[in-house]
Amino acid sequence: MRLRDRQSRFWRCGFSGLSGRVLLTALFGLLTAAFLWQPLPAAAASDTEASAPVSSLSAKSSPVAADGRRIVRIGYVERSFMPEERPDILATFAWLKKKLPQYQIEIRNYTIPGLEYAIRHGEVDFFLETAGFYRRVYVQGLRDIATMITREAPNPSEAVGSLILVPYDSPYKSIEDLKGKRAAVSWIEAFSGVYIPEGELAARGLSPDHYFHYVEAGSPMTNLLAAVQRGDADFALARTCTFEQLESTTPEYAKQFRAVSLKKPDAVFHCRTSTDLYPYWTFISTQTATAPVSRAVTVALLTMPETSHGVAWGVVSDFARVDGLFRTLKAGPYAYLRVESVGDFVRKYRTPILFGVLLILLLIFHSWRSGRLVEERTAELEKSRLAEEAATRRKLEAEKKLETFERVSVIGAISSLITHELNGPLSTISNCCGTLERLFERTPPAPVVTRMVALIEKQCWRSSEIIERVRGYAKNRNRELVPVNFSAALERVASMRRLAHPDIHITLSLPEKPLFAAWDELEMELVANNLIKNAAEACASNPAPRVAVTLSEKAGSAILSVEDNGSGDQSEANTPLSPTPLHSTKGNGLGLGLLIVKTLVEKISGRLELSRAGGITLARVTIPLEEAKGASPEPRAAAVPQPKDKASPS
Repeated sequence: MRLRDRQSRFWRCGFSGLSGRVLLTALFGLLTAAFLWQPLPAAAASDTEASAPVSSLSAKSSPVAADGRRIVRIGYVERSFMPEERPDILATFAWLKKKLPQYQIEIRNYTIPGLEYAIRHGEVDFFLETAGFYRRVYVQGLRDIATMITREAPNPSEAVGSLILVPYDSPYKSIEDLKGKRAAVSWIEAFSGVYIPEGELAARGLSPDHYFHYVEAGSPMTNLLAAVQRGDADFALARTCTFEQLESTTPEYAKQFRAVSLKKPDAVFHCRTSTDLYPYWTFISTQTATAPVSRAVTVALLTMPETSHGVAWGVVSDFARVDGLFRTLKAGPYAYLRVESVGDFVRKYRTPILFGVLLILLLIFHSWRSGRLVEERTAELEKSRLAEEAATRRKLEAEKKLETFERVSVIGAISSLITHELNGPLSTISNCCGTLERLFERTPPAPVVTRMVALIEKQCWRSSEIIERVRGYAKNRNRELVPVNFSAALERVASMRRLAHPDIHITLSLPEKPLFAAWDELEMELVANNLIKNAAEACASNPAPRVAVTLSEKAGSAILSVEDNGSGDQSEANTPLSPTPLHSTKGNGLGLGLLIVKTLVEKISGRLELSRAGGITLARVTIPLEEAKGASPEPRAAAVPQPKDKASPS
């Protein structure tokens, strides 16, 4: 309603004859000139500077340390924290340094004005302060990432308020009795000591302006009580939960004071309070923090275990209550709301208005010219957008064609090696194995012969399955993916490779908990078999051949690493490799093994990475994991695979 009344009064002042654009330009011209020429108090100037858009800030990118690591700069104000809180803050900084070794964490202690300056000039990537400070100095690019949680305040959205403390024998019973009295606060811009109590006054229908006379006593909270005892102040405005800590450490001293205007006890918040509650200490990222750094710091904070005092970090959905507090008080970023009418505006900025009138004609021309430039620029941007969309469509079409070409190439290469005629020999071998088994029923042979025949029959079945898979792939038939025990399948493949390469030391390292992936079991074994087989053949000429197979889990993905010492150049630097179709370093190789592996892995949204360094060749496969829904882990295979019952290859 106030905005509407103000607009109607402007219309009645003789502007109705101008166009809408001219009127709006003239109004903004007056406001701009007024604020440019009117001397502002220091506090207001600070708020205005802090609220400047990010384009006006000198955002400096984080420097890089001598060892190549990015320097992550974290600012905070040590004197803002109570002595009891500082160990938990230091523990948080130590946790970040431990969890983020890829960055060099620098902790910088500032004063309040110094921290505001560092934020405006891009000298910190993150800072730790109260929610009130965050919203008071808010500029574009700031983003809250985590808020402190304590045992006393497990809800980060309602974690801090103010407690009014008076001498035990004082006559004051409520906040209404304290009008015009002296209040001891830590500092004149304290969120919990000044703004929150004034918000409580406004909520009770009282005018917070000049209701209290503030006496700056500094921190910790005992300084506020000392000021009251000396007679410098009539009462203290302390942060919630500090009085409970005083009662636990020095109960005799705490008994000399009592709290007034207490709120009803809260089942979640375990401390006394005289005001409403707001978010607590908050970690904020600035415009200089890149997305990977912000993500890494956020994950580290949210996964930090509780400290010995029960401090952890959580997420606040929004800071609307803090913004509402400043809006109600017309303070911080809402200080401009104190000008409530045209009369107030004219009386306060009479001199600047005279200069503003001289700028109106120039601003009108500027408005017209800006409109023309905006229209031209909009047309250029629209043209650029259409061209970019066309380029994107062409890129997607080219990628689709390339994918189709790769699929056809792989199918052609595989089909040239495996044909349907193989089913005939495989059937013959399988039938012969069956005949031998029936013969062995009458004349039992040595146990090793029985095992070898069973192994031959099993491998015939497996070969036939591979042929059918190739046919299905050629016909673009996708088999249903089910959770498969990656650990058990890998151990079976490793056992077979040990039998095939008895002179090569093949080690296998599996996680304690089986890993399950949504994959086809045969394709999984085919990938593992190709990688281990290639590694074993590559290091066969080494005097001490070694193949290390490792399965691990990271960030919801299974990582299969196969290392071999087949490369003889120990001084070779880290070199990425890539599979090349129809090219192989082996004399009888076709260069299709790794291409098949890459195709099968990428088919399930995985990736294959090859590298060589210091005489070691590494193949790493990363595939997404899936929880085994009701599936029990498969038993690990023995050293020699057991034959399946009557498996026919045809």
